[in-house]
Amino acid sequence: MKSLSKIMFLAVLLITSVSCSDDDYGSDDGYATPPAYTFNIIADSPDHTVLEQLLIDTGLDQVLSSGTFTVFAPTDDAFSGIDPSTLTDDELTNLLLNHVVTGNVLSTDLTNGYVKTNATESYSGNNNFIDLYVNIDNGVNLNNSSEVTVADLESSNGTVHVVDAVITIPNVVDLAASNPMFSNLATALTQENLIATLSTDAGTSPAPFTVFAPNDMAFQNFLDEDPNDPFETIDDVLNFSALTDVLTYHVLPDGAVRAADISDGITPATVQGETITINIPDGVTITDQNGRVVNIIATDVTGSNGVIHVLDNVILPTLP
Repeated sequence: MKSLSKIMFLAVLLITSVSCSDDDYGSDDGYATPPAYTFNIIADSPDHTVLEQLLIDTGLDQVLSSGTFTVFAPTDDAFSGIDPSTLTDDELTNLLLNHVVTGNVLSTDLTNGYVKTNATESYSGNNNFIDLYVNIDNGVNLNNSSEVTVADLESSNGTVHVVDAVITIPNVVDLAASNPMFSNLATALTQENLIATLSTDAGTSPAPFTVFAPNDMAFQNFLDEDPNDPFETIDDVLNFSALTDVLTYHVLPDGAVRAADISDGITPATVQGETITINIPDGVTITDQNGRVVNIIATDVTGSNGVIHVLDNVILPTLP
């Protein structure tokens, strides 16, 4: 398949070499020496027959035998709710690549935050890598949907971590909801019935989206900003009559604007209808309809239907 060849070439091309661990392999591991490749660990496991066959069918067994990779490997039971025959070859390949991270990442290397998988989005034409949210507060949780049950099965070219669920390709809602630092935003979007809209597939308007996402600290900064405004607690924000307008003012429709696409002084229209002004002389800032300047503090968190940039405050449209 030409598309698979392109993906394989891209994955190999973008490999970052990371040295493997020197852990000794003994009887508990079933190996006298580390297996040659991450694929060998999967192929030798009685609990990964489905994954093994899918990797062979898509040619990804060869990809995992070149370069350095970390694989989050769903067990056979994890595939019980997935019917691969309903997916195209490209969709299946991308789903599997959503479980693969370039480099050798042990469980002790993981921290709370987003990491790039080898899955790619389809809407920009640039094959930008999809993000995965890792939460290590209680074990290792991935996108709030899959848990690592066995960690650190090492090979000579990377590591396999066994997981209990297939990690589906996340959209912007999934990526925000899986991160506890966006708990206030997730609550507000749910309350205002905006989850379905922001889950729209990339090929259907108003997707793909650019989401300027205030984290929980941003909401606190907003609450602390003006002692004379009516917003003293997060409940005051959630009870605000124009909250839907505020939330949709944080979203650009019909295009995923990445950090590299931003030029100084652009004034894109939001889903709410009014514009924002983005400037880049000193970092990246947004000026809202009230002249307030807010900083973009993290960029290019990439989902299947858009991209997220993180804000340090809430931006506001013209308020009633």
